[in-house]
Amino acid sequence: MAEATMFDSVNALIQEHKAVQEELSDPAVHADAARAKRVNRRYAELSKIVHANEVWLAAQENLAAARELAREDGAVVAYLTNGP
Repeated sequence: MAEATMFDSVNALIQEHKAVQEELSDPAVHADAARAKRVNRRYAELSKIVHANEVWLAAQENLAAARELAREDGAVVAYLTNGP
């Protein structure tokens, strides 16, 4: 059996975040103060992970775009290497 990668773990947490978000829309959750507190706490924890993943994905997209631009235009590489 293959080991789970970090990204598999993040994807599982993103799916859990969606499920917890749906659970929070259930009025029965809020009828039980202890349950509401537990679910809200988990949602807050997962929200931080989801946000960090979104930031990481945006950085990866920016890096890919910069690499493509550098391949297409050698002046970009010279600028980044030597400055203005």
